[in-house]
Amino acid sequence: MTTHNSITNQERFAEPIFSSKLLASPKNMTQIAIDYVNSGLSVIPTSKNKRPALQSWTPFQHNRADSIEISKWWIASDHSIATICGKVSGNLELIDFDEKYNISSSPLFEQWRMLV
Repeated sequence: MTTHNSITNQERFAEPIFSSKLLASPKNMTQIAIDYVNSGLSVIPTSKNKRPALQSWTPFQHNRADSIEISKWWIASDHSIATICGKVSGNLELIDFDEKYNISSSPLFEQWRMLV
């Protein structure tokens, strides 16, 4: 039985840290992608427009890339990382809060947080 009593609301709802603020070089991005895969997540490179930087990302919906493939993706590039949700990543689910569609003065995350 797992309890979460030691987690405070401040810790639970801390501001997210975006990878673009943490990473300074492709080498760092490569290592982070490898760390994600070693943690059980499937990742792919994305271009600046958030589109996959691969001809097809379908294989990575079923199998995680290895470190050699990941290193090739980020060598001398400025791609970002996308995580593939679902079974391949341990049944990872994602909730995306798109503020551009928010019609309220309250941030979408705050609205959602009040409901859960």
